[in-house]
Amino acid sequence: MKAQDDEIARMTFVDLRDYVAQRLGTEEWLTLYRFDPWGAPGTEAMFFCALAQPDHLDEALSDDEWDLLVGNGGPGFESYSGGTYRYVRIGDRPVEPFIHSRSFPGPSESYNELSEEFRLFHNLCVDQKTGRHFLFDDGGDEVDVARVTPDQVQVRLRYLKEYLAARDMCLLIFFEYNRYSTLTPLELGVGDEGRWEEQYAGFRFSQFLLEPWFSIDAHKSANSIARLRGKKVVRPGLIAADHKPWDRKKTYENFIIGTDENGEELLFTSNDEQLGNYFGKNPEAPHYLTPVFFRKQVLAKYYADARRYRVSDSNLSCVNSWSLRIDNNHSSYVTVFLGDLGHLPQKEQLYWKSFNVVPDGSISATYFGRSILGQWLEPEAPDLLFKSRYERFGQKWFAKFDWYFFKPLKAADAHYFDTLHLPDDGNQAEFDSQVMALAKVLIERINEKEIRKHIKVEDREAGISKLEKYLTVQGYLDAGDRLLLLRNLQDLRSGPAHVKGERYERALTYFQVEDLGYTQAFGAILTSAIELLEALSTHFGIDDDGTDDLNDLKESLT
Repeated sequence: MKAQDDEIARMTFVDLRDYVAQRLGTEEWLTLYRFDPWGAPGTEAMFFCALAQPDHLDEALSDDEWDLLVGNGGPGFESYSGGTYRYVRIGDRPVEPFIHSRSFPGPSESYNELSEEFRLFHNLCVDQKTGRHFLFDDGGDEVDVARVTPDQVQVRLRYLKEYLAARDMCLLIFFEYNRYSTLTPLELGVGDEGRWEEQYAGFRFSQFLLEPWFSIDAHKSANSIARLRGKKVVRPGLIAADHKPWDRKKTYENFIIGTDENGEELLFTSNDEQLGNYFGKNPEAPHYLTPVFFRKQVLAKYYADARRYRVSDSNLSCVNSWSLRIDNNHSSYVTVFLGDLGHLPQKEQLYWKSFNVVPDGSISATYFGRSILGQWLEPEAPDLLFKSRYERFGQKWFAKFDWYFFKPLKAADAHYFDTLHLPDDGNQAEFDSQVMALAKVLIERINEKEIRKHIKVEDREAGISKLEKYLTVQGYLDAGDRLLLLRNLQDLRSGPAHVKGERYERALTYFQVEDLGYTQAFGAILTSAIELLEALSTHFGIDDDGTDDLNDLKESLT
């Protein structure tokens, strides 16, 4: 008896009627196109959809017929009596397709595509191989919005509702389910008229349970067939009175800006609408330019992904997404003005917040001069100053000699220069990777092809030896001493690149790595590299006055 009761419940769609009433159209991923092949086991399910104007809903819900069939609703012509006609665009009718099912008379395969207007509204990228539709959020991260294949189309509810709100439209989800049973309708408790119709606010359906009226090849033993068919309305998302349909709520994090009289941390919002400025705004609140301090490790995430992020002198940016003014010339911290933090995407604010510390001192002299006094100043951090001098040296050398002293980095190697930075003490892996990067730009990019034109080259002569010969020929008498930096850097690089050995140990001693620690030792290496560039610039007559900056840097490292 229980088995028969379960079969009656299955064939009268007790489960699916509850699903249609409670959950259909509310899932995170809405199935808007799906056609199971005829004869699929269990339940055959079919879904389709159409955009509908709100004033069409009463008519749409007056019956269970689908208001738009697959392949219909595109642009075309309507003919009228008297031989007249007019061109009809998508959107001219009360319903319009949201999914275009494309098929062709030739050998080309059929495929589905989402409404172009929806794709452009959300600026969706499309992976043609997988049918994945995604956008980039304000943090520059990919967010899946739709999945489109020849067999199924699913769309994320949030982004559909935003689109519906912007257009003041609704979506009709059409559904049809078929089931079969070896029991007859009479055995399932249904008499001669096994048809029902039900209508509620926002959805309606009809169903029947009858004897098969045609031969069903896949269900030879079927003595009854049941169908549940109907439609349900998905309405636009609610819009706050002070928001536009496409606005998304902006959230601001609180950051540590100091301590109170008990030494407890003081926090304040990064929302610039609640901060003070030089024009009398919010006079009792902290100033927009209040410095907020962060551990240096906050930048590690961005150095690790040079494809998406770029850390430069006083600036951090995510490609085509956001940027942030930063003080990365500070010797111990990264500092950012409180108001600038509020312009970060919220998830980036949360990331920075995890590295937030109580303010310790003031911002760097360079950042103060640039941001407050409007001065043009060279960077003071050794990594930033090296990159500035390296680029300047390359430009001036090429301008005078018409060839590059250091060959420009290939696109695949550009990250070695872009991510060059001071490693953290205690992090040997980071130190090794930065030594590798510096060797790439200082040694591997030496333009041996041009240098060979000016000297006699021996078999298997190393690049640094060729450079020493060239500099000697050019009257640079200190070449051997100056290039000790490069030779020891090459040996130091041999540790990470190969098995650490005697040459590596000598290089560690030469650069005093164990005594100074990774941060200060690498800073000293960069300072020596800057000195080499300065000496070459002076000898070859392409120098400019940067001696004071270099002296300040050397003093800060001692």
